[in-house]
Formats: sequence, C-alpha cells, structure tokens
Amino acid sequence: MSDRAVRLTAYARHLPDHDLNDLLVELPRERFVPLAEAALARPCALHALAFSFQRARPRPGETTRWDVLTGEPGRRIGAVVRRTWLRVDGKETAIWFPYNSTGSIVEPPGSIWAGFARRADAAALLAWQSPASGARCLALAAHVRALADDDLGDLLVELPTGRFDALLEAALNAHVRVGEAA
Repeated sequence: MSDRAVRLTAYARHLPDHDLNDLLVELPRERFVPLAEAALARPCALHALAFSFQRARPRPGETTRWDVLTGEPGRRIGAVVRRTWLRVDGKETAIWFPYNSTGSIVEPPGSIWAGFARRADAAALLAWQSPASGARCLALAAHVRALADDDLGDLLVELPTGRFDALLEAALNAHVRVGEAA
C-alpha cells in the first residue's frame, strides 16, 4: 500500500463520527447500502453513547418512568418505564419497556419479546431505534474504522472525484500519525 493510501486511511479513521458518516453517504448507493446493512445488522458501540435519565411522572399502570436523554444539551428521545406485578408464586416481577417520543412501545425487530430486566438495556434499544440518539451514526463509524487498510482504501476511492481529491489533500496536509487508533 502506498504512503498516500496509508495516510488517507489513517486520516479517515480520525474523522469525528458525524464527519465520517457525512463522507460515507456520498458513496454510490450500491456501495453504501451493503456497507450500512453490515454495520447496522446488530446494535454495537452503544457503550460509547452517553445517556442520561431524568425522572418523570409515572402514568397509570407504571411503577417508574424515566425520560431518556442523549447528546449535549440533552435531547429527549423517549422514555423507559418499569412495570411490576405479582407472579403466581407470590413474588414480584419488574420489567422495563422503552417508549419512543410519540409514546409507542419500541420492540426489537423479529422477536417475541417481553421487556428487559435492566433499565439500561431498554434505553439501548430505544437509542438504536431513535435516529436522534446518534447510535446508528456511532455504529457505522465504528464499523468503517475497523476495516482493514486495503478495504477502507477501496471504499474511499469510490467517493465522487471532487470529494475524494479534497479528502486526499486534507489527509496529506494533516499531521495524523499512521497506525494511531481513532
């Protein structure tokens, strides 16, 4: 791999998540769609997403309600709700459910599901389903950063000519150390 190509891939890996995603959406559709499908096949990198919770007034039938906020300043993306009930054996069961900002329950795609045992898991699903959270942007950027240098270089050369030339020029003028993690 040439020195220019190595510098280009190192520079692309150092771009902030949103800048890297803005670059990727300029790829031809036939290249971007499979890339996005592979990156978003399952929630990942959610540990890097910053959540905050703000206590909210429970509605009838709810034990506890928390608004879920993300970003700075915190944007409300929905709520997580804890419901409790007595089981047949007399023990209490508590389950967390995520609700989007319109009040609809958020469910994982393609599964039979009955809530979450942990509040954080319900919030993670809510973030994954909410574009405003940035979770998908984070996952796509993490996936692309993990590509091998050759694969990332092959991806970048498919950008429109003007965009690729500007990216290459920025990479050659930047002082990014090759091999340094993003």
